[in-house]
Amino acid sequence: MPNNVDDLCQTILKVTRDLNLLYLLEKHLEFIEWFYPVAAEPFETMKHKMVAEEEPFAPQNDPEDYDGPEYMGEWGMAEFWTSVETRA
Repeated sequence: MPNNVDDLCQTILKVTRDLNLLYLLEKHLEFIEWFYPVAAEPFETMKHKMVAEEEPFAPQNDPEDYDGPEYMGEWGMAEFWTSVETRA
């Protein structure tokens, strides 16, 4: 319990600062919860289309000329940006 007015003011300031930090933390977490699905969706869609061989990721090369997955660069990019989003 504060002993004088100065101690009381310091206690009030500390509680106010702590509440502001808690508020900011809650707002940042709300943003992250909203942002991830919105930001990751295009990359998840891109990977889904590659697996399903949908346009624009339908196979273009002759199967006899196979030298690895046709859209490996795009897949890597989608994986990278999805992983970046999960760390945000």
